[in-house]
Amino acid sequence: MPIQLVPVMKSDNDAFNALFNAPQTKTDKKPTAKQVESDVFKALFNAPNTETEKKPVINQVSSEFKKPNLSSTYVPIVVPITMKDCGRWMAKMYKKLGWMALAKSQGKLHKVDSYLKSIEDLIGSIEMRLAQIKEEDKKYDINIELERARKLKGFAERLLA
Repeated sequence: MPIQLVPVMKSDNDAFNALFNAPQTKTDKKPTAKQVESDVFKALFNAPNTETEKKPVINQVSSEFKKPNLSSTYVPIVVPITMKDCGRWMAKMYKKLGWMALAKSQGKLHKVDSYLKSIEDLIGSIEMRLAQIKEEDKKYDINIELERARKLKGFAERLLA
């Protein structure tokens, strides 16, 4: 059933009633509320028809999916962090490494790429913090965290490549 354009009404109820009471195509049979809702939803969101079209399956990796080479084009997202945030972020990345090994074995390469990008973001944020610090003692501590993050990146790339 095609959607018919309805003139602007004074209220939403008038617009809905005009759409609902509009004749179908060749017959004067009124469409059901479900048909109207379905047509409006399709028009607004371009949703697939569940009876005739296939729904996309969540977490299904396409056979045409190839690992993109984003190493040369990706620009890390740098956020200001404190030493406490840096330690939490590092711990989270180490915990997530095991899950990424499982994701790779299941063919979920988009998750692995996202993980590698987040490690690059971590390194960029630590480098930004290092550039802001003036005290030698704090610089020494941040350099240790930066070294650990780079080692994690190298290990993750070897494990997940």
